[in-house]
Amino acid sequence: MTRTIVWVLRVAILYSLHISSAFAQNVCQDAAIFRPLIGHWDGYRVAGSDKIYVGSLSTSLAVNGCALKQSFTAAEISIEDNVNYESLGFVDETGDWLEVYVLSSGVVRHYRWEQNEEELILKQRKTLGADRNRLVVFNMLEDQYQLLEERSSDRGQTWTVHKQMHLVRKFSQPPAD
Repeated sequence: MTRTIVWVLRVAILYSLHISSAFAQNVCQDAAIFRPLIGHWDGYRVAGSDKIYVGSLSTSLAVNGCALKQSFTAAEISIEDNVNYESLGFVDETGDWLEVYVLSSGVVRHYRWEQNEEELILKQRKTLGADRNRLVVFNMLEDQYQLLEERSSDRGQTWTVHKQMHLVRKFSQPPAD
C-alpha cells in the first residue's frame, strides 16, 4: 500500500513538472510580442512639432526569454515627469503579462500588457480612486516606435494624452551606406 502511494506521488510530481515545463515554454514563446521593443533606444518627448531628448531606454528579454526587463535613464531629472526607472515583466498564473515599474521617485506601478492588431497597451493595475494611467505602444517599426502616456479620471471610461514619446533605436555601428 505504501509503495503504491509513493509511486502515485512520484507520477503526480513528474506530471506536474511536465505541465509546468510546458506552461513555461509557452510563456517564453509568448514573449515574441515584445521583440519589436528589444534594444537600446533614445527617447524624445513630442510636443507639437518639437522633439526634446529625455533619456535612453534599454529593453531586453531575460531568464531565457521568459521575462521582460527595461531600464530608463533620464537625461535630466528636472524635466517634468522625467525619472529613472527599472521594470520587470513576467507572466502570472492566469497567463497575463504583468510588469512592475520602480521609479527613482520611489513610486511603484503595476501594469498588465494587452495586445491588439496594431498596439501594445499597458494598463495600470491596483489603483485607488478613479484615476488611471496607461501606456500605448504603436507605430512599431524596426528602428522606432511611439509611446503615449494617457490618463483617466473616470476609471478608464475616457483617456487624455499626458505625454507622447518617440523612441529611436540606437545603432551599435553606423548604418551601411
